[in-house]
Amino acid sequence: KEFLRSIAVMLGSVLGRHGAMVCFSQASPPENTMHEVAHARFDETREGQARVPTPVAAVVLTHNNQDTIGACLRSLRFCQETIVVDSGSTDSTIEVCQRYGAKVFHRKLDAFDAQRNFGAGMASAPWILAMDSDEEISPELAHEIARAVSSGPSESGFGFHVVIHFLGRPMPHRSGPSGLGARLYRKERGSFVGKVHERVLLDGRDRLLKGSALHYCQRSISSVIRSYNDYTDREAVGRAASCAVVRDLIYRPLRRLVGHYVIRGGWRQGTYGFIKCVLDSFYLFLAAAKEWERKQSAR
Repeated sequence: KEFLRSIAVMLGSVLGRHGAMVCFSQASPPENTMHEVAHARFDETREGQARVPTPVAAVVLTHNNQDTIGACLRSLRFCQETIVVDSGSTDSTIEVCQRYGAKVFHRKLDAFDAQRNFGAGMASAPWILAMDSDEEISPELAHEIARAVSSGPSESGFGFHVVIHFLGRPMPHRSGPSGLGARLYRKERGSFVGKVHERVLLDGRDRLLKGSALHYCQRSISSVIRSYNDYTDREAVGRAASCAVVRDLIYRPLRRLVGHYVIRGGWRQGTYGFIKCVLDSFYLFLAAAKEWERKQSAR
């Protein structure tokens, strides 16, 4: 960027200040713009072919996600169908989903595995792609998915990498294969288990694809705290209170902080990386503190 900026300044002496600004802005397009252009080219390529929808049903969970669901659904246009399972949105989420032609079903959220399995049961396509409303499938991954499921694979499912974005910035130290497991799976060979941190239970083997999905899950500090509070409350339901003070309140949070910030390289992301690592460690502390609180109340 510094090199491009110096070139822009030199051109500015000839073209004027406005010309330099235009030159530099064109040289460094925002990531979101580049992603939208790539999707547009992907759609143009498919339009130029005999467009046969990929035999995949994308199943998306929503709840008041009007700011992110549109981009998510745009990235899923290669799928045969899109199933949305909404748990009571009060904003314009439903209207946006209908505008993109998604099939919307309403179900109260009692457990995340049950929510995803319900959506899969509403699908007619033979393959299920599990998605969150703040995720997007990259054009490269969309191509790869189309090739994988159309080639008569022996695998029962496919995993892929997820690039997590924190406050709009990608966090390489927190990115990797999805924690949900084989996010793309044969409908008759997979199902989700786990009320909170759900994961695909697969009958057969899976394979990791090379492409990536983008997860814009943490757009503000406030949203992170709200989601952590909700998840830790759900984790505690139906579970006996248990908390070892030294292990759960001190050791495990500190181990995660050191592991993510030092070993995985969160320090490379500067202040963003430090805050992200502290918040991830705080999640463990918060869950343990609530367990300790319940344990004290039960006495």
